[in-house]
Amino acid sequence: MRHALLAAGLLVPFLSAQGPGPRLAPVRDPLTFAQRVEAQRAIEAVYQQHRLGGHPPLAVAVPDAVLERKVRDALARSTVLAGRWKTPITGSMLRNEMARIRAHTRRPEMLQEVESALGNDELVLRETLARAALSERLIRDRLARDQEVHADTGTSSQDDCQNINTWTALSTQGAPSPRASYTAVWTGAEMIVWGGRYPAAGNGLASGALYDPMTDSWRPTSLTGAPAARYSHVAVWTGSRMIVWGGNPGLLNTGGRYDPVADTWEPTALTGAPPGRVYHTAVWTGNEMIVWGGFGAQATGLATGGRYDPIADGWSPTSISGVPAGRIWHTATWTGQEMIVWGGTASSNAQPMDTGGRYDPASDTWQETAVRNAPSARVFASAVWTGTGMIVWGGSFLDDGGIYDPGVDTWRPVSTVGAPAGRAGHTAVWSGRQMAVWGGSVVQTGPDDTGGLYDPVADLWTLMPTDNAPSARKWHTAVMGSNEMIVWGGADANETLNATGAAYGFDVSPDADGDGVTVCGGDCDDTDPQVGGKIELPGNRKDEDCDGILLCDPDATWSNPGAFRLCVVRACADLERRGLVTPPQCLRKIVGIPEPR
Repeated sequence: MRHALLAAGLLVPFLSAQGPGPRLAPVRDPLTFAQRVEAQRAIEAVYQQHRLGGHPPLAVAVPDAVLERKVRDALARSTVLAGRWKTPITGSMLRNEMARIRAHTRRPEMLQEVESALGNDELVLRETLARAALSERLIRDRLARDQEVHADTGTSSQDDCQNINTWTALSTQGAPSPRASYTAVWTGAEMIVWGGRYPAAGNGLASGALYDPMTDSWRPTSLTGAPAARYSHVAVWTGSRMIVWGGNPGLLNTGGRYDPVADTWEPTALTGAPPGRVYHTAVWTGNEMIVWGGFGAQATGLATGGRYDPIADGWSPTSISGVPAGRIWHTATWTGQEMIVWGGTASSNAQPMDTGGRYDPASDTWQETAVRNAPSARVFASAVWTGTGMIVWGGSFLDDGGIYDPGVDTWRPVSTVGAPAGRAGHTAVWSGRQMAVWGGSVVQTGPDDTGGLYDPVADLWTLMPTDNAPSARKWHTAVMGSNEMIVWGGADANETLNATGAAYGFDVSPDADGDGVTVCGGDCDDTDPQVGGKIELPGNRKDEDCDGILLCDPDATWSNPGAFRLCVVRACADLERRGLVTPPQCLRKIVGIPEPR
């Protein structure tokens, strides 16, 4: 899956989407991620009104997750252009692109509506319409000319399907030194690894590297201006910068902002920063990094936090009214509106918790999460946000979990049938369809090299393959790339640290007919929900099982109509005998079947 960028959201057609919405308020340069998402929402509203007449509602037709992905894709393409092909998109390039769009659009009236919806703000128009169109065109041009990519990829569609549900080792050439308790973020094009401990607690690192899965290559992060060496810190990706903060040694309250295009660091402000801490969590809201909880100077879990604005380089505290009990080793996820924290413990010798809280930065308020039907108390669990719910799993060597719906404040259990062995210190990512958990420590055997895929819609687990998987480890990282989970680093059973990893390829191929079977999963006709992984019924001109053979094809040459009908009857009888269909299913197919030609 090293060439995921070829098949992962490179297309952002200028006139392909959807309806009018409120005009945007003027914004300053540079735009925040949240401002870019709101601009994209206004654009999609115009498109939807022209294309679908405003129905269904925009929130249904183009949910927030899709808006955010479009924004991230455009920014990721810009990062790749600057990093791989040394072609940064400049202000003058965006001005020229906006002029080109106005000169060549086939729908000038719709473009005028888009411009009006964006407040006729040239900066916003360039950073949204122009950047999306220009970055897509430049990426396609560079990919077409890149001989290294073509020599390695061959036929991308076949490669993508062949790499599904398999592990591919990462290059070790140029990789960072072995480490654990570090951070990793995904930029949309590269994984950034930074900090950590080596060879043991107390020895922090101030180095890192960027991994490009498209080229299977590493490049180091700059040491100039980097924050002080640390481990057990936090990191978030803003859309253009990585922010790292806190950690050990010494309960740090310092951090840094890293620009991967310029390969430069800037410090985070000290004024107003929360007290130093370790084992805390952080989420990115689109405008701010929120850090919360962790282990402080009083040797107990903190119930405080801070909100950091990287543009203003300023901090503000999170409310302590209604806040959950202070904790460490908990989870935190961002829903698009709230941060949800859950689980953990007050200190290293205290009992685990089964409580949590939801923090709304817009109102600076907290609400408790429901306790009824919540998973049992635990530490070192994993949590992912699916777009509609938070899945908590594992931790404290448990093999169960729960799905929390903040809209109705309820929990439902995660199936344990077919689940991986209970564990702690593992990783989890959300692929868009499944949660993948991998690695960590299993109570009987220590560090593990197994994992599982969980489908919350079907409440179904599938074990991941172990062939070519990374060696058993704990305290590693995993990021969700374009269509793969990238695992790296960590420690083995002897606390020996790793500088190796592998990428696991997900099936992100289309399922246009919504039948639960993707193109790469064996759907030979993705326009028909009755075809693909189904029991084939005879005589209906459909290859439901996609084996390339029509059962009793009425268009074949038959000696007489009776022979065709006899084929159908015998095929139905065979299916019924094997318990694959009931008699009425086949009988309905026989009645009214046209005579063969």
